[in-house]
Amino acid sequence: MTAHKFSVIIAGAGPVGLSAAHALRLANIDFLVLEKRQIVVIDVGASIAVGPASLRVIHQLGLLGSLLEVSHRSERKKALTIDGRIVKDTPFYHHLKEKYDSIVNHLKG
Repeated sequence: MTAHKFSVIIAGAGPVGLSAAHALRLANIDFLVLEKRQIVVIDVGASIAVGPASLRVIHQLGLLGSLLEVSHRSERKKALTIDGRIVKDTPFYHHLKEKYDSIVNHLKG
């Protein structure tokens, strides 16, 4: 049986698309990422939360160390109005630590 060479098209350069691209690169599979925006990362003042399941995938892709260098642990979960008034403020990290201790222990405070 002859192996067929193929390429993969990835629609979107968000976290999932870029993770897929990285995994394909590690597997030596040709791919093309299509993104409608000219700038992939736009700093709009928001945070990106990465949960334990995503952290496991990031670890498997060999990217956990790089992520930990530029991230920090969120001790509290806050909801704010558009003018910055806090409408909800609850403890966050300890819930993750209780349920997913092995992966979240890597997160620095």
